[in-house]
Amino acid sequence: MIKKILKSKYKSFIFLLVFVISWSVVLYFINPQKIVDFIGINNGYVVGFLISLLGGVSVASSGVIYTMLVTLVAGGLNFVILGIVIGIGASIGDMVMFFVGMKGKTSLEKKFKNFFANYDKWLKKVPKPVIYLFVFIYTAFIPLPNDIILVPLGLAGYSFKKIFMFVFAGNLVFMIILGYLSLKGSAYLVN
Repeated sequence: MIKKILKSKYKSFIFLLVFVISWSVVLYFINPQKIVDFIGINNGYVVGFLISLLGGVSVASSGVIYTMLVTLVAGGLNFVILGIVIGIGASIGDMVMFFVGMKGKTSLEKKFKNFFANYDKWLKKVPKPVIYLFVFIYTAFIPLPNDIILVPLGLAGYSFKKIFMFVFAGNLVFMIILGYLSLKGSAYLVN
């Protein structure tokens, strides 16, 4: 039964769930301040950047980025600086998936010719500023993996530079808001 579950389509979800539960248990026994003291303040920003960079590349790991940000802010790191650093890392990681979508179109186009024809027709009906606004709103306020929208936009051939601007702005807003809420939440729990 366990082997069947591990081979199933739920692998990513199970991994994320196990990680979040494990991290919660660790945080129950180890204060976030001790974690930050162990890795160091400056190293905390580097760790944040690297985890967000790697996390931005995978659909299943956005939860890892969020729990890491919350932990580092609760441990004493500046939420604005950390939000900017993590926003940069996550944006670069997200754009890797956008690039995969851009380059994957040629290999997938042969197999899914009708799908891409209909998808392109539908996207051409939507004004580009609406698409860019949607990308910003999605990345800034919806805590789901950004790859869900970026791979299809890459497949549609949207401008890498324009999409990056909106993804970057959205990730900055989201990470700074999450950092601020983490700071206020940890202060509330401590007091």
